[in-house]
Amino acid sequence: MVTSGGAITYNHLNLPVQITVKNEAGTANKGTIVYTYSALGTKLRKVVTEPGATVNATTTSINTTTFYQGALVYEIPKNKVKKNLGFNYQSLKVEEIF
Repeated sequence: MVTSGGAITYNHLNLPVQITVKNEAGTANKGTIVYTYSALGTKLRKVVTEPGATVNATTTSINTTTFYQGALVYEIPKNKVKKNLGFNYQSLKVEEIF
């Protein structure tokens, strides 16, 4: 893997593999976005992790995994169907994917 001077790590196909997001002050990591690709560079999965997020005055970690299969997009953990730019955008539980 090749790392740029910033917070983005690229693979041998020059596609982003990991993006580290800083807080507004730029002093601490707010979270990460990790991508998985096929050998041809097709995006297969995206994992977004936000540790220490505050939701309803409670500190928690937010983890969202999105799977890409052709024009279909599957997102976990939400459980609802959306339309997104003409693609079928469906959210499934983990048990339905594996």
